[in-house]
Parts: sequence; structure tokens; C-alpha cells
Amino acid sequence: MDFQPDGWLKSIDSKGDDAIKAGSELAREQLRAIKSLRFGLYLIAAFFVIVAAFLAVFAPTGREDITKAIVAVLGILALGCVGYSHFAFSGFGVRASAKKRG
Repeated sequence: MDFQPDGWLKSIDSKGDDAIKAGSELAREQLRAIKSLRFGLYLIAAFFVIVAAFLAVFAPTGREDITKAIVAVLGILALGCVGYSHFAFSGFGVRASAKKRG
């Protein structure tokens, strides 16, 4: 299997056992890329949660309402980063619901 300098696959010229090895190597690389993407999304979600918690605790006096809105947006973004596609909220009695894809 040949890779270009920027990491893209150049070509697969294989037959028989070599084709099976090349295909499994390609699948392994794809799984590694998916794992690193998912790990990065979890890191971004953790950052959003930490920032939201920091804002909730240290909200400036007189700006609590805008801080609550920002905290809610950061929470929803964090849910999106970890794979939730449906989010529901039900008024000031605070009933929330979230569903993952698939």
C-alpha cells in the first residue's frame, strides 16, 4: 500500500494474500482514524462541560441570565459532540431528555 506524503492513499496494487493483508491494513487505519476522531470529540465535550461549570460557578453579578443561556448552549454542544442527536427540554420544572443516534 502506498501513501502520499499528506497521508492519503496513493494506490493498492495487490492480488491474493497481499490484497487481503492490504485490505485489513486499510481497515485498521480507518478504525484508528475513527477512534482518534471520537477521542477528540470527547475532549471537546469535556472542555465545553468544564467551561460551562466554571461559568455557572463564577457568573458575574447582574449577568446571571446570559450566563445561564451560555451554559445551556455549551451543554447542548457537549451532548452533540458525544453523539446525542435528539435533545428535549420541558420548561422551568426542568425535565430534560436526550437520545443517541442509531
